[in-house]
Amino acid sequence: MADEPRRLRRMALGRERLKNELEASGLQPRFVCVLDIDNVIARPPLPHALLAAAAKLDRPRIFGVSATSLPHYYDLLVFEDEHRSFETLLDDLARNRIDIFKYYRLFRSRIYPHQRALTDDREIVCASTFNGLCLYRADTYRLSSYLQADPDICEHLVFNRRLAAQTGGTMIIDPGLVLRTPTDHAQRSFLPFAWRRLRKLVALPLHRREVRPGPVAL
Repeated sequence: MADEPRRLRRMALGRERLKNELEASGLQPRFVCVLDIDNVIARPPLPHALLAAAAKLDRPRIFGVSATSLPHYYDLLVFEDEHRSFETLLDDLARNRIDIFKYYRLFRSRIYPHQRALTDDREIVCASTFNGLCLYRADTYRLSSYLQADPDICEHLVFNRRLAAQTGGTMIIDPGLVLRTPTDHAQRSFLPFAWRRLRKLVALPLHRREVRPGPVAL
């Protein structure tokens, strides 16, 4: 992974390596839980919520169940249904990043409203979701792959699209499986938004000097 300069490709390589390790382990789980272990999981769901979400995988045509988050769902890059897809969102962000006013308007007009719309106390049916934590039946999980020729598409979207095509099924966002929205994905008014962006830009050159490729723990 350390030799791959493109972030989404690095993520795909790491997820695929973990998937291969599971397959090589000889373990025979009934379910697989894929989750981020950074600030996304700072407040993990309780065991009964995980078990209740896993039980929903026994429904016909459901191949995956993801967490929601509060105060809002945040993971638009992975989300897709028959009406909405955010596959080009990273390109749109890159085009507007230089101008802080255009950049914030993009968040206000395109990102924040959809995040709020996907925060509900009812199940949301979709073709793809992740939002930091997702459950699959193990036999279904083994059918897919995170890798594809285009390195600039989110690896979870690639994975879920394949499963949707192979199974003819759908996913659900489970309102009972709740994470806390990570602070770096929280919705902000303009001044806090601009201040956070400035701090990130100032820290970036230092981060690039300090980070060196090294071994990756999986």
